[in-house]
Amino acid sequence: MRNIKITYSLAILLFLSYLSCMGLSGRVRPARDTRIAAEVRFDPLGFPGDDSVITGHGGMKSRAATAVDNQEQAQSDSAVYAGLNSAEERTIFRVQVYSTKSYDDAQQYALSIKALFPEGVTVEYHVPYYKVQVGQFSNSSDGQLFLEKVKQLGFENAWLTRVIK
Repeated sequence: MRNIKITYSLAILLFLSYLSCMGLSGRVRPARDTRIAAEVRFDPLGFPGDDSVITGHGGMKSRAATAVDNQEQAQSDSAVYAGLNSAEERTIFRVQVYSTKSYDDAQQYALSIKALFPEGVTVEYHVPYYKVQVGQFSNSSDGQLFLEKVKQLGFENAWLTRVIK
């Protein structure tokens, strides 16, 4: 009799724990957020007669003009690269003077040293750094001579870098 009471109590305990885990009404689905229902379906270029494409420079172009531009760019790229036989012909050398993860810092630094370098100041982005580089040389010996001048101007941590274009 005692074993039956223990078994019965254990069964009731298991059943109650099952109900507490599952809840009495089963799964409860979250209420649908009606505030964002329209945003999910919204297409900014889906209006009738809207055949324009947003360009990367903040302007708008028609889709036909964009296709023509892309075709012309592909033709000019193939013409440029047709004359290049090796990576050495596309290699340039620059002197790097600064590197940061902040775009604003790189631009500000480039503006502050622009007067010192009439050879040109370039800001390039290579994940995750913005690199401020000066000069542009076709061979490393010219770049090395310029690096010495840059170091004499007070940029002791500058170094020569090769850029593949």
